[in-house]
Amino acid sequence: MQITQTKHLPHLLGLCLSLATIAVTLPTEAHVPLSAVRPIARLTSPIIATVLSGEALHPNTPRYRIAERLRNRLRKQHRISPPLKELESMITNRQALLKRTLNVELSAEGEDLGTWTASVQEHPLWLQTDIGPARASVAIDANAISPSLEASIRSVAPAPIDIHWIASATGSVERAVTDGIAMDGYKLDAAAGSLVAQGLQEQNESISINLTKRSGKIFYSENGEEHELTLISRGQSNFRGSTWARMANVRKAIREHVHNALIEPGATFSFNAALDPPVSTSRGWYMAKVIYNGTELRDSPGGGICQASTTTYRAIVHAGLPVLDRRSHSLYVSYYKQYGVGIDATVYPGTQDLVFMNDTPGPLILQAYDDENLDAIVNIYGIDDGRKVELDGPFFAASAPDMEVDDRTIRSNEIVWMQSIEKPGTDPVLNTIVSRYISLPRSLPLEFAQESAAEVALRGQ
Repeated sequence: MQITQTKHLPHLLGLCLSLATIAVTLPTEAHVPLSAVRPIARLTSPIIATVLSGEALHPNTPRYRIAERLRNRLRKQHRISPPLKELESMITNRQALLKRTLNVELSAEGEDLGTWTASVQEHPLWLQTDIGPARASVAIDANAISPSLEASIRSVAPAPIDIHWIASATGSVERAVTDGIAMDGYKLDAAAGSLVAQGLQEQNESISINLTKRSGKIFYSENGEEHELTLISRGQSNFRGSTWARMANVRKAIREHVHNALIEPGATFSFNAALDPPVSTSRGWYMAKVIYNGTELRDSPGGGICQASTTTYRAIVHAGLPVLDRRSHSLYVSYYKQYGVGIDATVYPGTQDLVFMNDTPGPLILQAYDDENLDAIVNIYGIDDGRKVELDGPFFAASAPDMEVDDRTIRSNEIVWMQSIEKPGTDPVLNTIVSRYISLPRSLPLEFAQESAAEVALRGQ
């Protein structure tokens, strides 16, 4: 009998211990069913159950509740969740990153283009999470920033616009048929997104990003091969202060008669031919001031056309193309003061023309338009043959009294420019551009002398 009691004693002790454990872990409230208690808690004390489940006790805070919901979501996706403390740390870091902003200062070739504010709060998809069995982290994704940066800066820094030369059309002059107007723009460096991400990560207040300025291109196919025309030169003038009728004539001349004029290699361009005369009200021209007999101003159809011819001439001069026919206005016109005072060209069908020749190895296309600043612009696109063109001026009798033109000094009613054209493998060719008027404003030489002095001072800084 004594032996039997000793044999069953361990079993009795184990049973007593189990009963005692269940009694300790049962809910104290009578209305809570036993089924609501987790299995591991039914067999062990709360402390033992917590240790066995591999979880630490966490305070009841919003971040921990979010972490618990995230953990549950991971488990529903049959993924292994990292410890709650890792999830909570990731959530804390994410909330801190969402508060960060960065001022991105944009510039190109020394020109200030404005500032863009990068806000993580406005772009939460910039944040990338990395969750594994034992880790949970969040970081700013540079690849996600790049598309947002590209889209956001385009209001102040538009992208270059490339177009296609589709066909040619004949008429008073040959014209190119294109699918738009090629425009200058700014290219964003591939590393820009990484710079913004780094600035946000390091909590910098601002960073600077330099954009690359690029001219638009014109693409075309010939004999099954793809070619491109690049910007060779630009002519520009401003017609602010013009009457409504003059503005309408300037726009008509630029948009309908200069735009997309096509000049093949060795061919010439006649501005008067491009106007497709007669210039009359019946053909859409308005009455505006025109110079008659050298000194008179009269209302006539097409007043303001010379703004377009002057702008075209400036593009020709900057391209270094041979000018076969050109004459300056007899009266000094203040509209042509900006962007090249003295570089102007008057035209009148049947009397005076502006003619130049294409001596480049490929076709030339004149793309012309006007903008919101009331600037008229003529861009010449072609094949760059490496020629370099430099302009020096303007020179006046008062500012350059010893300068000689045709073995004489500059007259008081003249404006002079010196043009240098250097083609690869040849010596520079010097041309003198002389514009002669009835008279010039006395303040003009002094005004441009002061501008030249200011430019020199600016370069010296």
